[in-house]
Amino acid sequence: MVEDFANVDAYVDASDRWPNEIAAIRPVLLGCGLAYVREAIAHEDAGTALPPRPDDELTERLAADDRLAEAFANLTPSRRREYNLHVSGAKQSSTRARRVEQIVPSVLNGKGLRDR
Repeated sequence: MVEDFANVDAYVDASDRWPNEIAAIRPVLLGCGLAYVREAIAHEDAGTALPPRPDDELTERLAADDRLAEAFANLTPSRRREYNLHVSGAKQSSTRARRVEQIVPSVLNGKGLRDR
């Protein structure tokens, strides 16, 4: 790979520059990412789409309310993704929890985030 960048002054090989940092996080990268990559490959082989991953606050609320979980599961994938992105877009946990509570009536009515 270094040969590809022989004439580029800005090329930096991260493994040469930060070997200790890369070695320290390698197990984390492999452990976290590998399961997700395997799941993505399985979905690709089966011809199905990867389901959106709900945020922790949304997951907890869905686990606590069976009616809400069923309504959320009945939404189209694009609506579920829209809600996931809306909730996970908040930086603070309190804001994410508030957003989850705000979307509950729309989810129960089978509406999307921006549906009227």
